[in-house]
Amino acid sequence: MKEITTTGWICLPDHTDPAGPVMLERLPAGAAVPGGQPAVPLRTLPRDTAAFTGRSRELDRLVAAVSETVASGVIGIHAVDGMAGIGKTAFAVHAAHRLAARFPDGQIFLRLHAHTAEQRPVDPAEALATLLLTAGVAAQQIPPGLEARSASWRAHLAGKKVLLVLDDATGSDQVRPLLPASAGCLVLVTSRRRLIALEEAAPISLGTLPPGEAADLFVRLAGRPGLQSADAAIAEVAGLCGCLPLAIRLVAAGLRHHSGWTVTDLAAELATTCDRLASLQAEDVSVAAAFDLSYRVVPGSDRRPAAPVPPAGPAPRHRNRRLRRRGPGRH
Repeated sequence: MKEITTTGWICLPDHTDPAGPVMLERLPAGAAVPGGQPAVPLRTLPRDTAAFTGRSRELDRLVAAVSETVASGVIGIHAVDGMAGIGKTAFAVHAAHRLAARFPDGQIFLRLHAHTAEQRPVDPAEALATLLLTAGVAAQQIPPGLEARSASWRAHLAGKKVLLVLDDATGSDQVRPLLPASAGCLVLVTSRRRLIALEEAAPISLGTLPPGEAADLFVRLAGRPGLQSADAAIAEVAGLCGCLPLAIRLVAAGLRHHSGWTVTDLAAELATTCDRLASLQAEDVSVAAAFDLSYRVVPGSDRRPAAPVPPAGPAPRHRNRRLRRRGPGRH
C-alpha cells in the first residue's frame, strides 16, 4: 500500500494584490474539513529536544506561576526575552511540552518571524487568519479586518484550555491582537526585546548558561562516548563560545559529524581564529547572521553591542579552517 499525502492552499479573499491572491498558509489536507472542524486535536508544537539543558530556575518559576493563574481564573501571559542564540524558542517549546497536559484543548505554535532572513514579520491580521484556519475555522467564515478577526479568535477559544506559543515577536503591538481572553489559556511569547508594554505579561529573561551547564550542553549535543563535562578542554570550548547555546550547538555539531576531530583541537582553533563569530556556522545557521538580524531591526539610537563570544587574542593571519568545513549550505 502506498501512502499518499496531498497539500492544499487556502486563500482569503480580502488579501489580494495586483499579482494575485496572497497565500496565507500552506496546510496539509485533513487539517480542516469543509464544516470548519479540525480533523484532529490541535497539536502543532515543534518537537522537544532531548539535549535541553539547564534553565531549571526559570522553568520552575514558570510552572509555579501557571499553577497560580489557573487557580485564580485568569489568563497566563509570559514573555521570554534574551539575545539572539540564547535559546528562547527551545525554552518555550520545552516548557510547552512540560505543561501540555494542562491544556487538553490544544497546543499551538506560531512563528511571527521578527528576525527571519528575507521574510517580513507576520502582520497580526494574517497571524489571526492562520490561527483561525489552524483551529478549523473555514476560510469563508474568517472575517476581514484585524479587530473582527481578533474577536472571532477570542470567541473561538472561549471556555477552552489552550496553550499558545508566539515565537519571535517584534513587539507588543504584534502580540496583543492574538491574545485569547479565556481564563483557561496560557500564552508564551518569545522576543529579543523586553515586552514592557505587554500588559500583565510576566517577564522571563534568559542569559547565557552558567559554565557548568554550558559544558553539559556541549557533551549532550556532541554525542561522543567518553566525553565528560568536567574536562578542561570542554570547559574551554564552552567558554570560547561565550556559553551561548547557539554557538555551543554549532561547534558540538561539527564534532559530532567529524570523527577525526578532538575537543582539544577545537579549543585551540577557536582560541586562535581571527574571526570567531564568522567561524560559528553550519549550513544556513550562523551566530553572526543572528546578531546581524538583531542589529538591523533595532532603531539606530538603541543599538548596543550584543556579542557574547569573547574576542580572540592576537589575531593570526590564518582563518579557522576546521570549524568552517561544514559541507554544502548557505552561509
